[in-house]
Amino acid sequence: IVPEADQSKSYPGAVLRMTEADVLREGASTDVKHLFPDHLDLGAQGLRLSYAHEPGADLDGVSVHIPLTLLYALSPEPFGWLVPGLRVARIEGLIRTLPMNLRRQCTPAATYAQALAERMTPPEGDFLAAICTHFRAMTGVVLKPEDFDESKLEAHLRPRLVLEDADGKALAE
Repeated sequence: IVPEADQSKSYPGAVLRMTEADVLREGASTDVKHLFPDHLDLGAQGLRLSYAHEPGADLDGVSVHIPLTLLYALSPEPFGWLVPGLRVARIEGLIRTLPMNLRRQCTPAATYAQALAERMTPPEGDFLAAICTHFRAMTGVVLKPEDFDESKLEAHLRPRLVLEDADGKALAE
């Protein structure tokens, strides 16, 4: 893949020349820093984020590193929103955890997840409550936060909170 700025250069032995736009799905974003930021802004506090791609492992996905000194100063609500790059997948995963009688109201799950993510603006309080509010506004169907089963989500769709000491050593997860 040749960056657009270097399209005029010749690359010996290169058979295929493509731009980033050639390899991305239609509608895909290249704004990786926005989709997967390196920190989470919580007002005056910025919490470091790290990522792991280890499907099936508990540490798969995004980890929020929380200094011990901030433990009791943080509200739990912002963590449910994860990061923009995982939000649609998280909503879709949550829809799939609904009991069958409610899940039928949300099909196809991917379409509803995309529509909900476009309507929701973090921080909008509790993530599950925001899904319920926007879903009702879209469809008239009443969902409650307790209808969802977050324990059924894949690890990468659940926030992983890592409590750290002053030296950055993990104390608990």
